[in-house]
Amino acid sequence: MIILVTGAAGFIGAYVGRAHAAFGFEPRMAIDEGMPKVVARCRDYFGDKL
Repeated sequence: MIILVTGAAGFIGAYVGRAHAAFGFEPRMAIDEGMPKVVARCRDYFGDKL
């Protein structure tokens, strides 16, 4: 399984086939929805250190 997203950064993708085979991993959220949440959490935690 390959997850692809295009946007301001160009192209972001992730191959999750091995995680699916090993653990039964199935993404529950699209990367274009989840990534802004991760960035916001990092900014809240690290502040200006990044």
